Amino acid sequence: MHPQTDPDQWEDPPDEEPQPVLAPRRPTWATRARHWMRRHWKPVPVAGPQVDPELPRFCDIERAAEVLRHTLLSIEHWLSPRGRLREWIKFNLKAAIALAVPVVLLAPLIGFALRQFNLWTTLLATTTNNLIFFPLSALLMLGLICALVYFGRSLRRRPPHQRDGYYYQ
Repeated sequence: MHPQTDPDQWEDPPDEEPQPVLAPRRPTWATRARHWMRRHWKPVPVAGPQVDPELPRFCDIERAAEVLRHTLLSIEHWLSPRGRLREWIKFNLKAAIALAVPVVLLAPLIGFALRQFNLWTTLLATTTNNLIFFPLSALLMLGLICALVYFGRSLRRRPPHQRDGYYYQ
């Protein structure tokens, strides 16, 4: 027959609250922006500018360009010797390009779609307006024609020489 089974085997386990399954948190846009910035923010220290040793042999225009280059590099080194200013400018240029490319590519398409939407809604409104006014104008013309026919028939029924009876008394 049946083998002996343990009666506790079929009982429910003690009431334990199941642990909720937590979904992994999706990062917010601020977290993603911070990670993107950390990935692209790598400042490199700016070396102090040095004058080209061949400066005395340069012609006047080359010498002026070299002096201007040295002055600009000195200003950059004075403003940010650790290279953060240069990195900040590069970072902002990357961000501007990342934003400008979709805008330049999508703005004309969006403008075209909005103009087409405007055109189609204008055509639809005009068509609807005509569909409303056509039956009304047809009914008005039918009423005018009926009135003219009725007026014409009423003029034909009465002979012009017949007078009303009260003139003969």
